[in-house]
Amino acid sequence: MNIFDIAINTIESLLIYIFLSKYLRLNHHYSMVYIVLFTIISATLLTIINTISGYEGLLIFMLITPNFIFSFFFSDNDVYELIFINIFIYLIISLINSSLVVLTSIFVYHSLDSSTLLESNYYYFLAIASKIILFFVLSKVSKIRSEYKHFLREFESKLILFFSILLILVFLPFENILYNGELSISFFSIGIIALMIFTLFFVLSFFKFIELSNKLKDDELQIRIDNERLNNILEIKKINNHISELKHDMKHILRYIDSNLEQNKIETARYTISEYLNTIQSVKSVYISNNSVLDYCLNVLLSECHKKNIDITYTINSKLHFSMNEQDLLILLSNIFDNSMKYCSGKNYIKIDIYEINEYIKISILNSTEHEKIFIDLNRETTHGNHGFGLKSSINICERNNGKINFESKDFTFICTIILPM
Repeated sequence: MNIFDIAINTIESLLIYIFLSKYLRLNHHYSMVYIVLFTIISATLLTIINTISGYEGLLIFMLITPNFIFSFFFSDNDVYELIFINIFIYLIISLINSSLVVLTSIFVYHSLDSSTLLESNYYYFLAIASKIILFFVLSKVSKIRSEYKHFLREFESKLILFFSILLILVFLPFENILYNGELSISFFSIGIIALMIFTLFFVLSFFKFIELSNKLKDDELQIRIDNERLNNILEIKKINNHISELKHDMKHILRYIDSNLEQNKIETARYTISEYLNTIQSVKSVYISNNSVLDYCLNVLLSECHKKNIDITYTINSKLHFSMNEQDLLILLSNIFDNSMKYCSGKNYIKIDIYEINEYIKISILNSTEHEKIFIDLNRETTHGNHGFGLKSSINICERNNGKINFESKDFTFICTIILPM
């Protein structure tokens, strides 16, 4: 063991921890000090392993332990993804080294003679070349992972871990053959290089695939939002038509009431007035704000709550200026109002507060529930007893308009709080 070996081991360890810091979602405990510390520990372990065995082999699994400890304590990624990425590091390093040994051995000796090769001056070339290739490979993987800005779901992280373990099980016999020379050089060289290419292709394609999958889900969600927007527009037209009919009928009703009063039919006139008031109340309209979309959504909610005997109270600032476009505001308010009414139970009441605060608009919708706490599952489109698809689309709209939305369930109530820029 000489200075060159120590330097190469240190460079490899440093590349690994820089890669982990770029790949993982680091938490607030992370510090560059820990990269230096873990680099020294790993470089020391690698130097000891090479001294004992003469090649990296299976003993490199010892390096996964400090790598995993670093990943576990300084990142928020799923534990299955943490296991995968540390196995991947071992696998890709071994594949690069094996491929270089095979190709150089073929070029120099025209046969598979790894032992002689590693004892020759070509070893220095192999060591430097492997670290250069490792740098580019890890950079590519970390770049692909950073472009996918979401955490992996448990199923996805388990799937990629499963395939990486399969690749390890395929590679281990190849690595053993490399140092024993038990297979024809042509078959071995093709196999080891193909395995390295497949491993890289699999990992890079995996993140591209789930990114595409999520995009398709977002497109589907957008289609559903557009359909809901269309339904709301149709509902507005329906209400406007209903109001027009009421206006048209009003003159006949008033004439009929006037006729009954002239004939001293007081009870008949009262009954007619009472019936017509009930009809008007079914399409109750309030104009409490200077925003027509808010007024419409509140009118619909009041009308539906009246039909379902839900007690509703509201406090709204009369001068509200929303910066988002009317279509997004219509979908957002319709979703959260509809959710509050749909899942209102227990004491059967809804409380709405909308007001300005520090150049923002705060919307708070509270509805009673029959459970002390309810489960909020945003991954399900429709749920019985749970808030579902409407909340997912509301989150998308808030994020698109630089707003924030929060859900809370406590003390037999469900509370939705939204902060929007003015």
